[in-house]
Order: sequence, then C-alpha cells, then structure tokens
Amino acid sequence: MNELIEIEREVGEIVAISSLKFSQESLEEDDLEYEEFPEPPQVEEVKKEGEGEGDEEQPPPEEEEGEGDDKKEDFKVEEYQWTITNKKPKNLVQVYMQLKEQNAIHEIKNAEEYSSSQYESISKSLDEFITRVVSGDLNGKNPIIQVVFME
Repeated sequence: MNELIEIEREVGEIVAISSLKFSQESLEEDDLEYEEFPEPPQVEEVKKEGEGEGDEEQPPPEEEEGEGDDKKEDFKVEEYQWTITNKKPKNLVQVYMQLKEQNAIHEIKNAEEYSSSQYESISKSLDEFITRVVSGDLNGKNPIIQVVFME
C-alpha cells in the first residue's frame, strides 16, 4: 500500500488499474484474520511503607520545566487493527480497493471475450481500458480491471 501512496504523492492520483493475469486474484476480505491482544493489566498504586500512618502529606515533587515539556504518548499496538498475514501478502486488488474505498470498482473479464489469441486479447483489452479512462466514462469511480487468461 505504501508504494501506491508514494506513486500518488509523486506522480499524481491513480485513476484506474488494469491487471493482466493467468489466475484471478481474490478479493475475499473474509480470509483475513486479525491479531487479538490481551487486555493490559490494571496498574495499581503501590503505597510506600509508613504511608497513611498519620504522616503529613508531602507535595508531589515538581517537574523541571525545560525542553522536554512535549511528552509523546507511548505507541499502543492495541489501539490499531493488525492483520495476521502468515506470509500471505495482500494482492493488488485488495490493496487498491482498500486505498480507494467507496469509489473503487472491481471488474473481472475473461481474455477470450476479446480474442482467442493472447496477444490480440492484450491489445484489445488495453485499448478498451485506455479509451474508458481517457474519455471520462468513469464517473468519479476508480476501476481495477482484471483480464484473466486461460493457460
């Protein structure tokens, strides 16, 4: 995902993607498993010896003011949703759909719809894809089109 974000930052918005494959990439979000973190233990204040036996309350020690006034909060992994990848990276379709969210459209086409020749199918599918992008037929949507070839 970082690579797509970098491309958009350096070059410009990614409007559409065409993917030519011999196998269809899955879009199944159901296959994703998420990390589950145990609840952090409650921190209890520990009383020092002799505390609470009638001693006078001592004011808390004052912190020195200086350059370290801006304390950053500790990073807490529990506050984020992490996927368990098990060495199975997300594919291009999943990453693009996540990047473009509600504007993304996933289309799957069989290469034989264009031609029985693989070379001609590549040419015709890319021609159709580029024509759609250039002519403005996207209506604010960001398609990712998979053209699947049979071996």
